[in-house]
Amino acid sequence: MKNFNKTIYSSLLFTVFFAANLLNQAAATTVNVMPASTTVNTSSSFTVSLMGSGFSNTTGFGLDLNWDSSLIQLVSAIVDSASWEFTTSNNTGLEPNIDNISGSISGLGGSSFQGRSGDVKLADLTFESFANIGTSALNLSVSSNPTWLWADISGVVTPTLNNAEITVVPVPAAFWFASFGLASLGFFRRKSNLA
Repeated sequence: MKNFNKTIYSSLLFTVFFAANLLNQAAATTVNVMPASTTVNTSSSFTVSLMGSGFSNTTGFGLDLNWDSSLIQLVSAIVDSASWEFTTSNNTGLEPNIDNISGSISGLGGSSFQGRSGDVKLADLTFESFANIGTSALNLSVSSNPTWLWADISGVVTPTLNNAEITVVPVPAAFWFASFGLASLGFFRRKSNLA
């Protein structure tokens, strides 16, 4: 009877551990740059969002990000204050370090008294593109700043980070032809009004 109870107890323990592990894998904490692929014109502004999914009572996050500084530069990084009470965006004295020369931001983070679950917006990042054309990856990493920890009610979390790609293209030739055509029409109209 003792062996039978040990076997049932061991089987039950293994089943609980296995089920908990499956649930943990199904609800893995993931961060995505949205949209994951963006095409922008030279000398233009664009915004991407950092979105979390699979959060389970997550109480804090911290991210670093880098990009090709010859193609784009970061103008602003605003952490979503609707989800996070303490952020690098609300004058906590813990603003992130933006370095457009090397193409990086470090210490972008937020924390909350209440754990955030499900899909959660982390931040909006606004960039400007230069006159150069090409493709830049937006590479996410867990923040090296110890102030902003990935954590939930059970402890430290290791998120899955999905990078994005920004392609900078020249302004289409059709735009220049249309602009020239409109300018010509205006010139000829003005000339005919003078006659």
